[in-house]
Amino acid sequence: MSKRGRRSASSLDALFDVAEEAMEVTRAAEQPAAGVQMLPIKEIRPDPFQARRILPPAVRAGFVVRQLDPPGALGAWRALAEDDLTEAELLQEQIIGLANSIRAQEMVNPVTVCDDGAGGYLLETGERRWWAHWWLVSVEGERAFARIRAEIVRASRPERQAAENLQDSPLTAVQEAGQIARLLLHMTGRDSDHVVAILAGEDDESAQALVGYDVYREALELDRGAVYGKWPAISEIMGRGERHLLRQLAVLKLSDEALDLADRARLSEGQLRPLVSVAAETQADRQLGIVSLAARYDLPGAEVARLAKSADLEAAEARIRREKGLDPGPPAAIRRPSSIMVERLRGVRRLAARQQKGGLQIYDLLQEIVASGEADTIYEELSELTEMLVQLREGLAASLGR
Repeated sequence: MSKRGRRSASSLDALFDVAEEAMEVTRAAEQPAAGVQMLPIKEIRPDPFQARRILPPAVRAGFVVRQLDPPGALGAWRALAEDDLTEAELLQEQIIGLANSIRAQEMVNPVTVCDDGAGGYLLETGERRWWAHWWLVSVEGERAFARIRAEIVRASRPERQAAENLQDSPLTAVQEAGQIARLLLHMTGRDSDHVVAILAGEDDESAQALVGYDVYREALELDRGAVYGKWPAISEIMGRGERHLLRQLAVLKLSDEALDLADRARLSEGQLRPLVSVAAETQADRQLGIVSLAARYDLPGAEVARLAKSADLEAAEARIRREKGLDPGPPAAIRRPSSIMVERLRGVRRLAARQQKGGLQIYDLLQEIVASGEADTIYEELSELTEMLVQLREGLAASLGR
């Protein structure tokens, strides 16, 4: 302790006083800032409420319910990345690149953690940095990174977590929806029971609920009175107007599978909005199919709206591929059948109607034209005509009242 202000017995005592004060100043300069320590990464666990979901859905599910430890989760992600280009790119972008940067430059900003009540710490901000440290330790074998700079805060605050997320890198539409829901639930006191149960590690059901998006969907069920007066604060945090926040929150109406895929593909709210509007009438597998097409071909919202009304997603995909020039599609003769062929098809329709034939029988009659050899006068390759007949099959059958 400093002896400043105490009367010294001699000039020698005064000299010792000055030397001790200088040593205290030096020691203080060498200490980390208040609340910042080097903590073992194994004593820290990520916040399962975190809206920015880093791990692939299947891997995250195992990690949340504690079937996978951090090295196991990274190993599972690496295995997925071997066969999935999207996951390979995300692993490189989210974890490996950051790990290389931390190795070269050391981490500047500490993560923030709070006491989890079970002898460890709950990660509030900096989950990607935490995973990057685990990568360096468990994959690269660099034990020097087994500790991480961490600022210990008194309690986790979703507002601070949201601010960190928004500053880090843009959130996906799904992540932003989860962030808005997280803030709403926190501000209305609806998340406290889940937090207590999960931190205590005694509620497997609550942990399982966090695998999907049901915990966020609770925000959709809040009545107007509960959320009254909360939107201005959320708007300030998110930097968005209330109308945008409501549209973004509605993304949570989609199925878990559709949300997972939309999140990994980083689809925008504008791309998802048309599907959200019909989510209640659209089955989960169909939602997933539409989101899959939107992700695969980077479709705009207008095309997603068209898909939502389409009865046949396979036919819709074939059309999309032709329009994007990915498939050659039918030649001009098929797109514009000659007047001779049109008349022949009409004759077949009349013949089928007289014979009360429909469905496959109509198709068989059309195939007889191909087999007769007469079609050679119109089409150089019979495969072209066959493709057109396949496309006309359903329409002809429907017109005959099948």
